[in-house]
Amino acid sequence: MRASTDFGLYYVGASYRGFPLTKIYESPASDPYKSVTFWYGDCEPVGGEGACGYDFTMSVYDICGRHFKLFKLPRSRLTNIRGVPSGEFGNGLELYTGDSVIVIGPSSPDAAEHRDAAAKLRSLDGRIVPPEDLLSPVKGALTGRPAGCEGRIRRVP
Repeated sequence: MRASTDFGLYYVGASYRGFPLTKIYESPASDPYKSVTFWYGDCEPVGGEGACGYDFTMSVYDICGRHFKLFKLPRSRLTNIRGVPSGEFGNGLELYTGDSVIVIGPSSPDAAEHRDAAAKLRSLDGRIVPPEDLLSPVKGALTGRPAGCEGRIRRVP
């Protein structure tokens, strides 16, 4: 993986629930909203169309491209997990930390699995390990104007 990622990266470790980390995908440099996805386990064919579903997936997004306000949800939907605002949306769990948004799922719609994975999150650089709290989100992360994103933020319609 390139070292040029300009937002914090988190994952659940070299394996999760017995499934090894199998693949890491970084969005192309041309993509305006950066992300890194971590896949665990085997790629099982889904629906006979050549697509596959891994046993566990999670992604980390640059907060400039994916922030809470994009989804037009009330703040009352947020809880606190590992010291940061978090919410169950769709069939995944989102955690807003530092300059990143961690999305656990949707490989499993199981909220208990999402929270278990959140408890195991660690920074890729090794500075944050469980059970430490994650970094507080940057100023404006929940209002649609995250600090440091001037000129590159995706606007709320």
